[in-house]
Parts: sequence; C-alpha cells; structure tokens
Amino acid sequence: MSEINLTRSRRAARQAAFQALYMVQVGHLSPEEAANVVLARHPYAPSAADFIRRLVSGTVAHQRQIDDLIEPRLAHGWALNRLAVSDLTALRLATFELFHWPGMPPKVSISEAVEIAKTFGGKESGAFVNGVLGTLLRESPKAHWTPDMEEALDLDEGPELPPEPDEDEDPEEEVTVEAGTDAHADLMKAGPWVIRSEDD
Repeated sequence: MSEINLTRSRRAARQAAFQALYMVQVGHLSPEEAANVVLARHPYAPSAADFIRRLVSGTVAHQRQIDDLIEPRLAHGWALNRLAVSDLTALRLATFELFHWPGMPPKVSISEAVEIAKTFGGKESGAFVNGVLGTLLRESPKAHWTPDMEEALDLDEGPELPPEPDEDEDPEEEVTVEAGTDAHADLMKAGPWVIRSEDD
C-alpha cells in the first residue's frame, strides 16, 4: 500500500478555505458542509484541515462585522453586492484574519488574499483587494504588528493546490447562473473598482 502524501501547506489550505467560503456564498452550503466538500477533494494533514475549518467557520461567524468593515472602504455608490463574489470572498477571508486571528502575520494574510484574487478574479482584482486590505490593516489590531506576535502553526508555506481538472468556467459565470437575472449578472461582472480615499 502506497503512502499518502498529506498536504500541510498553509497556502493550499487557505485556497481550500476560500473555495469553501465561495460555496457558502453561492451554493448556500453551511460552513461545515462546505469545509467537508473541500476536505474530501484532497488529503490534508490534520493541522491543515483544522486550519481550513477555523478559517471557514470564523469568517462566516463574523461575516456581518467583516462586511461592515469592508463596505466603507469602497468608492461612493458602491456596495458589497456589486463586487464579484471571488473578490468579496478573498476580502472577507483576509479581514477575518486581520481582526480575529491575533497570531496570523498581516503580511501573509494580505499577500495570500491578493494571490487568491488574482487567481480567481478579474484583471483588476489583485490591486483592488490589496488596496482595501491595506486600508483595513491601518485600522486593525495589527496596525503595529511585530514578529514576536506570530502564532506557531504546524504548517508549511508550501505550493498552491493543483487546479481542479473540470473547473474551466469563470467562477463569476456560476454566480450569474445562480442569480438568474441580467441586472445581477451585470453587477457581478463589474469592472475595475475605485477605493475610497481618506479625503472622500
């Protein structure tokens, strides 16, 4: 019997948490159901599986407060329901880490959310997510982060997850089908965003 190589990568686990949160938003799964789906797709070490469950359950549990933090950072006239679900999900995940996971380095939370946004979102997604999170960091408990605050995790930096073989569709296309209206489709496809500045 061959040995199974269990994933211990924090990056891969965070991507899996993003996918689970996307399922919660689009497919209306419970956090537990969504986490179980992503955990069934790939063999994770117990530490990585715990990390995924903690990210998913925590982000959903604090979603209202997280959304209240994100929305004021958007341009005038913009609301959360105008954002692509992939971008909003990346923002929620990182905002949870910034405000509710004291031992997670903010640089890691932001840089990995930006990479997720670039991978699953549109051309401007990475810059948009980076701008919003940079603003939120200055207002977060980690505004004056020092390395000695980092929580030790039994995880590796590691590579990203391999792509799903049957996922050729744009994630936003799935949202369009789910929503079922042309107006909503236009909102979900919204192009580049403007981040509200301190002077707005």
